[in-house]
Amino acid sequence: MIDGGDAAFVPSVAFDPRGGRVVAAGIDGTVSVWHAATGALAARWASHVGPVNAVTVDPDRGLLLTAGHDGTAAVWRLADGGQVRRVGRLPAGAFDAVPVGPRPGLAVAVAFVAAPSPPLSRSRPAKKACA
Repeated sequence: MIDGGDAAFVPSVAFDPRGGRVVAAGIDGTVSVWHAATGALAARWASHVGPVNAVTVDPDRGLLLTAGHDGTAAVWRLADGGQVRRVGRLPAGAFDAVPVGPRPGLAVAVAFVAAPSPPLSRSRPAKKACA
């Protein structure tokens, strides 16, 4: 399903069981939607600045959730690629997954942000005890 215009590395893939589509995250910031039965490209649109880390389909609502290396997560309509919402301004690479929540209207973007390391302190050598 990957044609010559796509990057060879695909960070994430999701399947839409209701629409028979496969969605692929692109390292070029695009999302590609393919017809699963034919392998034909159905749609492609720019979704993030930089790589798309993860894609997840919400088949009940016909939505696609994306997480980008740009520190944002977005919700898209699968039918036309229209953006519904964009959230987050975390450090680059913070969003790594976008699972769909169990209740209607609930989608969660999971952020993995590394905490800064504490500064190293210099310890003084222990004094030798006098005998």
